[in-house]
Amino acid sequence: MSLTYSQAELKELRKCADPVTGPLYFLTHHFYIQHPVHGAQLYDPFPAQLELIDNYHIHRLNINLMSRQMGKTVTAAGYLMWYAIFKPDQTIVAIANKLLGSFEILDRIKFAYDALPDYMRPKMTQRTKGALTFDNGSRILGRAMNECAIRGMAISLLYLDEFAFVQHDVAAQFWHSAMPSISTGGRVIITSTFNTAENMFSELWDNSVYTDNGFTAFKATWKDHPDRDAKWAANELKMLGQRQFDLEHNCTFEA
Repeated sequence: MSLTYSQAELKELRKCADPVTGPLYFLTHHFYIQHPVHGAQLYDPFPAQLELIDNYHIHRLNINLMSRQMGKTVTAAGYLMWYAIFKPDQTIVAIANKLLGSFEILDRIKFAYDALPDYMRPKMTQRTKGALTFDNGSRILGRAMNECAIRGMAISLLYLDEFAFVQHDVAAQFWHSAMPSISTGGRVIITSTFNTAENMFSELWDNSVYTDNGFTAFKATWKDHPDRDAKWAANELKMLGQRQFDLEHNCTFEA
C-alpha cells in the first residue's frame, strides 16, 4: 500500500478495517463481482447473504446448506478477501471438489482486487492460478479436495465449497486430516447445496442441527432469494422434476 493517504482515504480504511462492522462495510462499498447478466457491479447482498456475512465473522465454525445460485460462493470469496487484506499474517485456504473449482474462487478474488481503489490494494507478492500472497503476510491458496491438501499447515481460515459433492471417503479422509490444522483456533466455512443423506457434509450438518458439534448451521432455500417467486418455482419444477427440485432448491432429500 502507499505510505501516504488523504484524510478521506484513512477514514475509509478505518471503516473497512473495523473489527466489528468492517466486513459488511467493505463488501458493500468496495467488493465488485461479475454478474452473469449485468457484468461488473458492486456486491449488493440480500438478507440471506447478510446473515452469512454476520455468521462468518461472529462464529468460528460455520456450515451452510443453501439452494443453487444463492451467491454463497461469491459471498465467501468476499469475506476471504477482506480477511486477507485487513488481517495480516493469515493463511487462508479455499478448497473445492476439483482444482478448477478452487481456481474459480481465486479468480473472483482477483477480479475484486483489481477493482479496488489503489490506496486500498495491498501489494501482491505472488499471483498465480492457485495462490495469492500479499505484502502484509497473508495469503489465499486454492486446493483440490484430497487427504493431503492442507496436511502440515496451520490454517487461519478454511473454506470448503460444495462439500456435499465430494466423494464420501475422500471427504472423510480430508476432514480427519484437516482437524489438527484448525485445532489451534482456525476458522472454518463450509457451504454446499444438498446432495445425498450419506456424505461427510450431511454428517456435519446433522450433528450441527441435532447435537452440538460446534458448528453454526444456516439454511436458505429458493424462497430466501428475492428474485424468485411461485412462478419461477413452477418453471423450475417442470424442468427438473420433483426430486431434483427438492435437492437443488428445497435443500431436502427423500431416500
